[in-house]
Parts: sequence; structure tokens; C-alpha cells
Amino acid sequence: MKVLFVCHGNVGRSQVAQVCFGKLSQHEASCAGTAVDETLARQNITSRKMKDALSQRSAEYIRHEFGVDISERERRQHTKDQKLGSWLFGGYPGLPFAG
Repeated sequence: MKVLFVCHGNVGRSQVAQVCFGKLSQHEASCAGTAVDETLARQNITSRKMKDALSQRSAEYIRHEFGVDISERERRQHTKDQKLGSWLFGGYPGLPFAG
């Protein structure tokens, strides 16, 4: 089984969900955001790396709670046009698409 966790900016909820799921499961997980490109442009950030996000709360939480360093991980943009194939979709209410 493969699970894709999706949130708005791919800097908080989906990152934590992926790492937590990975610690609890033998299944493959990934994460993405529906507004990564928009958020980076609005904040005038040129890097997708987590270490360059304005807020480091999620990265610090993941490092402290799970012992995983995600600072070099790049935020991923996901769109409704991308095919999920065999991936299960895990998101939150209010996303502009449902998989």
C-alpha cells in the first residue's frame, strides 16, 4: 500500500503525517501540498527545502518526536490533474480536490 498525505503548503500536517505513518507502518508514504507554489511565491521564497520554510515548527517537532531530520526534504506541489494511480489519498476536509 502507498499513501499520499496532502495539506495546503506541504510544510506542516502532511510532513508530520508522512513521518508518523512511516514510523508506525511498513507501507510507503509520501506527502505534497495543494498550494506550495502559491505559498512560496507569496512569501518570496526561492527554495523548496524545509530548512528554508518561514516556520520551522513542524521540522522541529518531527526531529524531537520521531528523531527524523527533514530539513533537506523539498516541499512538493500536488495538483488535481496529477494521477494518483495506486496511491491512497489522505488529506483534510476542504481540499479543492478529492484525489
